[in-house]
Amino acid sequence: TSLRHIFEQKNSIQIFPDTSNVDISFKNLINTLSKPSQSIEDKCYAQSELMIFILSIAKSIKMYSESNLSYIKQAILFIKKNLRSKLTLQQIADHVELNKIYLCNIFKKYTGKTVLQTINSLRISKSLQLLRDSNVPITSIPAHVGFSSYQQMFYEFKKFLDLSPTECRNAFLTDEINYFDKKKAQSHSIKINEEDFSF
Repeated sequence: TSLRHIFEQKNSIQIFPDTSNVDISFKNLINTLSKPSQSIEDKCYAQSELMIFILSIAKSIKMYSESNLSYIKQAILFIKKNLRSKLTLQQIADHVELNKIYLCNIFKKYTGKTVLQTINSLRISKSLQLLRDSNVPITSIPAHVGFSSYQQMFYEFKKFLDLSPTECRNAFLTDEINYFDKKKAQSHSIKINEEDFSF
């Protein structure tokens, strides 16, 4: 399973850090294969060295993936703790001690979202929490969640939810969404991820 995604890649080359004994097992395999062998035992030994080599690659890939996931978890935790601040990609990359381009690449690969999309979705989730559970004026919410202005919050709400903050608060108050004169009324669920803020 750990090796499967290598074979599914379009690129013929994959580079992983040697986080296990790949180099040592490769040398052992080459040494075994370069010896003249005739017996069944020698052939079995060569096959076992090949299996050890493949398993060491699989272990390296797994450790590589886990280390990347650890960086992503650290980055998301940092974002959550500093959501109210003006966050930059450089700040996040510095916190997890990674190059910002590399952080962007692994973030997109493992989460399916960019860092900015993640920040905005967390801010929306926190905004929805405030809209539902507090009497904070809608125009004051951006300062509580890190949006630079109400206009930015409005834009992100429309983009992510196709609803304005006011429509969301009304939906929480009345348990229904008024689509006014929208051409097509459709059901729309508003989800608040409570786990986003349990740290």
